[in-house]
This record gives sequence, C-alpha cells and structure tokens, in this order.
Amino acid sequence: MAAGLTERICDLVAQPPALSAADREDILLAFADTLACAHAGWAEPVTRAVAGTCRGGAVPLLDGSMAPGAEQAALVTATAGHALDYDDVHLDSTTHPSVVIVPALLAVQAERGWTRRGWRRPSRQEWR
Repeated sequence: MAAGLTERICDLVAQPPALSAADREDILLAFADTLACAHAGWAEPVTRAVAGTCRGGAVPLLDGSMAPGAEQAALVTATAGHALDYDDVHLDSTTHPSVVIVPALLAVQAERGWTRRGWRRPSRQEWR
C-alpha cells in the first residue's frame, strides 16, 4: 500500500533530503519576505482584530506584546503576513506556504524558549 501524505511528510521530516545552496537561498529569501510582509501588515485592521483576541500570555509577538500560546502567536503573525503579501505563491499548488510555516516555526521556538542551538530534528514518533 502506498504511503499517505502524512506518512510521506513524516518521512521527510525524520530524514530530510540534503539542500543545495540554491535551495537554502530560496528558503532564506522566503523567510525574510514573510517576516517583512508580517511587519508591514502588522497595523492592518485584520491583524489588529485577530491580535485583539489573542492578548496576554508568555509567547512574544512581533510588536513585543504577548500571546497566550504558540497557536495564537502563529495565528496573529500569519494573519499579518497574509494581510499584504501576494507574491509568495507556489503556483503548482496555489498555496502560500511560507506565511503558514514561518509563523508556526517562530511561535514554537518562542514558546519553548529555543535558541538556534536548541533546535533539533524531532523523531519520527514525535510527528505522529
């Protein structure tokens, strides 16, 4: 039986393929673009509305305020990133992946207090 999508994603996370220099450059550019768009969209009404429902807690947001948890922090940052960004689209799937992935990574990092050295590859079981 062929592996399902979740199984394939778990396999890629557990044993990611090597990245080329061009892949790394694309990732860094997408990360920087997402953060720039989130900063630009921070004052937009939609971001303010979402942020207003997610105040208080211990996970820092881009403006220095706090969210209750990683989920809320990622939601606010992703909303800000979506507010004004229209160019980071994966055309084959018609998705906007970095604006979902980057805020989630940042929120988990902040919630767990990880520094760059604190990042580690999760085990396959942890992703199930």
